[in-house]
Amino acid sequence: MHGKSDTVVPSKQAERLVEGLNSTFAGSLKINTISSQETEYTAKGVFVDMILHSYSGGFVGAHCMPGGEGPAGCEADFKVGEKILDFYVRHPRE
Repeated sequence: MHGKSDTVVPSKQAERLVEGLNSTFAGSLKINTISSQETEYTAKGVFVDMILHSYSGGFVGAHCMPGGEGPAGCEADFKVGEKILDFYVRHPRE
C-alpha cells in the first residue's frame, strides 16, 4: 500500500516489487485488476495485493494510513484495516 506522493515509502518501491515479481514468476504470474488503484498479483503460493492511492496527510512526507484516524490517518475512500483483513480472507493459510 503506497501513497503516490509518499516520500517516506515512495511508490517507486512498489513498482520495483512488481518488476521483481514479473522477472521471478515470468510465465506464471496472474494479474487481477480489482480497481483503478488496486491490483492483485498471484503466482505459486505468493499473493501480493498492491494499492497505489493518491491520499496524503498523517506523518511527515505524506506518509499516512488511508481511512485511519488520529495523526497517522488520512481521508480516503477505503480503510486500510479492512483491506488487510479482506486480503487474508481471500488468501487463507491452512
